Amino acid sequence: MRHVIVLLLFLATTASYATRVSMSMTIIGMTKENNYGFPVFDWSQSIRDTILSSFFWGYIVLQIPAGMLTGRFGGRVLILVSMAVTGIVNLIVPFAATKVSLYRQFYKNI
Repeated sequence: MRHVIVLLLFLATTASYATRVSMSMTIIGMTKENNYGFPVFDWSQSIRDTILSSFFWGYIVLQIPAGMLTGRFGGRVLILVSMAVTGIVNLIVPFAATKVSLYRQFYKNI
């Protein structure tokens, strides 16, 4: 049983690192011209840096609350919830970026 637990923790860690790397690669694709018809966002370097640093700020800010939640609910529940939330947030990010960009363009034209 402990080998199964180690395997599952390895897969969770791998997925966590993959999501961290995905934002670094995705932001390049979202801000460079492309031939595929995807929207290109005119973000300054400061905005891109803030987006990329948000992942690491999450690490810093959530260390103590994560330890408290682990002590109260256990590691299994925390890993399940955190991986589910990470997946959902990664699915929402492109739609949110598009909506915010359209919102800004609409109010910029008024």
